[in-house]
Amino acid sequence: MFRDKININSLKGNGDVYKIISLENKLIEAKTLEAGRILLSREWKKQGIKKKKIVMPCGFYIPFTKKGLQSRMGKGKGPIDKHLCHINIYDPVFLFSSENYPLYRLFPLLKKLSYKLPFLLGVVDSEGQYYDLRKN
Repeated sequence: MFRDKININSLKGNGDVYKIISLENKLIEAKTLEAGRILLSREWKKQGIKKKKIVMPCGFYIPFTKKGLQSRMGKGKGPIDKHLCHINIYDPVFLFSSENYPLYRLFPLLKKLSYKLPFLLGVVDSEGQYYDLRKN
């Protein structure tokens, strides 16, 4: 629904973009992805890097209902509790400009990000070269 409609030109710079991609299929919540975005911006602030625009090309369009544990049978499924996003393998999770940011500084960040997100992560640089934490 929302895939392939991301305007990468909105990322300022020379057009080179790093993509942090998923290496597993998962359903995730918006607050999980937001925790990863906050971690990225905090780490860049610690490193003294100017604020980068982060694009998250995920559409949270899968409703998840929750009914109380003590409720009796019947009366429907309950109200919508949260919305989820299905992330496929090799789908980009975060996109950001690679301007003035070398690739070797991204790997410690990726290691910290892997503790926040419930799936394995990889990086694709602007030339299309694929990097994985498992190889390092």
